[in-house]
Formats: sequence, C-alpha cells, structure tokens
Amino acid sequence: MAEVTALKVVVVKSPRFLSGILRMVFRIKKEDLTE
Repeated sequence: MAEVTALKVVVVKSPRFLSGILRMVFRIKKEDLTE
C-alpha cells in the first residue's frame, strides 16, 4: 500500500499535478467512449 500513500502525498503537495492527470484520464475515457 506504499503506492497509495505516495499518491496521497503527491496530491497534497501538488494539486495541479493531480488535476492534470485527471484531465488526461478523462480525455482518454471520452475518446474511448466516442470510438
């Protein structure tokens, strides 16, 4: 579970980084849905 705790630390320290990843993930999901 070390990976999860590391992710939490990243989220707390750099919310911009998290939002960027979320946007990329949502874009990929939208592309998959359209195709």
